[in-house]
Amino acid sequence: MKILRIYASIDASQEFDMAKLPARVVQDEGRVVVFQDFTGGLSAAEIQNVAHNLVDNIAKLYDHLRQWARQNGKDANKVTDAVKASHSLQ
Repeated sequence: MKILRIYASIDASQEFDMAKLPARVVQDEGRVVVFQDFTGGLSAAEIQNVAHNLVDNIAKLYDHLRQWARQNGKDANKVTDAVKASHSLQ
């Protein structure tokens, strides 16, 4: 279930439909300025909430995996060893 929450957090933090992120073009004498708003209409608080949920879910993955291993008769130290051996997991 935890991994599904992580995927949900990742899905909530990305947008691939660029129509939802329109650019604004401002033009005057001799220059053109393009503003691209990547907020997707979200407020600063909503963006922070999405980011915090994603970080929180990823941060808790290590403990969740160790607990899962113990509850399923696996060696929880293998989770620790895997994390220690991988810069990406750290």
